[in-house]
Amino acid sequence: MLLRDLPNWPPTIGARGEVNRFPDSTEDLLIGVYPPNDKHVTFDTTFEGHEFRRHFAADSAALAGKLTDLLISQAGRTVKELGELKLD
Repeated sequence: MLLRDLPNWPPTIGARGEVNRFPDSTEDLLIGVYPPNDKHVTFDTTFEGHEFRRHFAADSAALAGKLTDLLISQAGRTVKELGELKLD
């Protein structure tokens, strides 16, 4: 399954500080991933010099763990590119 096929993908986004413009749903770049919190995956992105935080609600803690493991090695990719990754 591709990440883009998961329910709730792309994850919701929130700004970290004041921003002039939010990225569209997929143009921000992954810069960091947090350890999963039960069924929730949180990661930071950047766009036009501003940082954002995305939150993904997985169907299970196992899925959240798999997604986190996959994202950790993908820094620098856009959320659109992340959507093309295969989740085993």
